[in-house]
Amino acid sequence: MFFRKSIISIFFTVMLFFIITVLVACAPFEYKVKAEIDPAGAGDITGIGTYHEGEEVTLRAEPKEGYLFDYWVVDGEEVSTEESCKLTVENDIKLTAHFSKDELHNLMTKAEAALKEKNWEEAGSYLEKARDLPGAEDEPILKGADAKNASGEEVLNLLKQGKVVTRDQVLTDLESLEDKNEGLIHEFPPYMSLEELRPAEPQVDLLEQGPEELLNWFKDLSKWRNKLRNFPVHQYYEKLVLEEGLDEIQARSKKYLERSLVLYFGDKWDTGDVVFRWVVVFSPGPLLHDGLFWTPDIKPVDASADEDKVLISLELKEAFSFAGYDFEAEEQYQLIYDIYRKEDGTFKVGNYTIKDLETGEVLEEVSISMF
Repeated sequence: MFFRKSIISIFFTVMLFFIITVLVACAPFEYKVKAEIDPAGAGDITGIGTYHEGEEVTLRAEPKEGYLFDYWVVDGEEVSTEESCKLTVENDIKLTAHFSKDELHNLMTKAEAALKEKNWEEAGSYLEKARDLPGAEDEPILKGADAKNASGEEVLNLLKQGKVVTRDQVLTDLESLEDKNEGLIHEFPPYMSLEELRPAEPQVDLLEQGPEELLNWFKDLSKWRNKLRNFPVHQYYEKLVLEEGLDEIQARSKKYLERSLVLYFGDKWDTGDVVFRWVVVFSPGPLLHDGLFWTPDIKPVDASADEDKVLISLELKEAFSFAGYDFEAEEQYQLIYDIYRKEDGTFKVGNYTIKDLETGEVLEEVSISMF
């Protein structure tokens, strides 16, 4: 009996060993897929691990900020320049993902930091180096400047030379306006600053005042606009102007006028939080013909307001010519301003016309949008 049990035990042991041997022999082999990064810290790799023989694996190289992926190497041989690399596992594999510094990115990062610090020459130097690198045309400031032609080169050179007009410079220029008054017959009295010259807050109750008060407010508006007309635009030719500076010019008129007063034309370049315009600034100039207020021997006759207009009647004691028109003595003319009332109790002034009250002829219509 004991002998028989021993034989059976040995038999089952042999059978178990045979089954295990067969299963192991039939099981697929496992191999390791490893990867290195060159230079160290330049990126990350996904897909490394242990895989069965014959299994297809996808590895992906992800460059970190400031780096670009270049190529994969296996056993000293370049196998792919794509960030994703597919291969079939047949043995242990060791790959190397090669990265290089993203020169364009690094230069643009330095340039943007310099721009925010208003280090214009330093920023221009970085941008000029970046201009001809692959992908430069996709960078906002270089794309706007058209990095591959003379226009873009000029923009970058202006930055490099520090020829940038800041908001502070615009404010200084606004406060130091001179009373040139070309085209006007009557010289304005001197004013200490633009702030002193501003008309009173444009509250709707102003429109409900008597003729003298109403007339005086519009005379102040006329003086203020003609003062702004003398903004020293010649100082802004062939320069890059920070958009916040140009916004400051326009902000001076937004409180009073239905559309802002000063126009500027030109292309726009932006990088980070800094926006420039390549500009020639155009002020209203001779379009401000409500300078009719400032002719000699003028007599205000009446001023009134309805829902959407203010009408100011003027009588001339002497004949004179102004803005291409001959104004006759003892005749009456009218300035008619469009008024835009707002729900907050303020109003803004829009377009206006100059009308001959005797003939009813409209001598001039001026659109604020032309300013």
